[in-house]
Amino acid sequence: MTAALGAIAILSEQTTGLLRTSFAAVPARRELLAAKLAVVTAVATGFGVLVASVSFWLDEAMLAGKYGGVSIADPGALRLLVASALLAPVGALVGLALGAVIRHSVTTMVALFALLFMVPMFVRENTHFGAVVAHAQPFNAWARLGLVGEITGQPYPSSIGGAWAVYLVWAALAALLVMIAVPSRDQ
Repeated sequence: MTAALGAIAILSEQTTGLLRTSFAAVPARRELLAAKLAVVTAVATGFGVLVASVSFWLDEAMLAGKYGGVSIADPGALRLLVASALLAPVGALVGLALGAVIRHSVTTMVALFALLFMVPMFVRENTHFGAVVAHAQPFNAWARLGLVGEITGQPYPSSIGGAWAVYLVWAALAALLVMIAVPSRDQ
C-alpha cells in the first residue's frame, strides 16, 4: 500500500505537468527531490509506526487472555515491531523510485506488484542464486526479522543483519534512482 502512495507522490505531479512547474519555481532540482524524498519517508514512517504499534497492542488486548500474550520485551517482539514499521517507508521509496523512472501510473503499479509480490512467490531458496534473490526481497527480509533464533534445515539461511541490510539497500537505491532519473529527464 505504501509503495502505491510513494508512486502517487511523484506520478501525480508528472502526469499533470506540475513537476515542471515545481522545477520552474524551485530551480534547485536535487534539493526539491530531496525534500520530496524526506516528506514521503517521514509520512510513510509515521504511518508504519502507527499501524505496527496499534496492530501489536490490539492483538495483545484481544489475545492476551486466551494465549497468554506477548510482551514487547519478549525475544524478537521489538525487532518485529520496528521491522514492520520500517517496511512502510521502504515500500514508499521503492514506489517513488519506480514512479520516477516509469512515469506511467498503471505500468508503475503493475511493476510494483510484480517486483514486490510476484518475484518473492516464485523464487525458491534451494539453490544459492535463488536464496540470494529471495533474501534480497523486502518482504522476505521482514519475515526473517520476525523469526526468533537461527534458521535450521535450509541450505542457505538468511541472517538478521542481512535482513536489515536489505531494508537499507532498497531504500538507498530507491533514493539514488529518484535523484538521478528525475533531474536528467524533466527539463
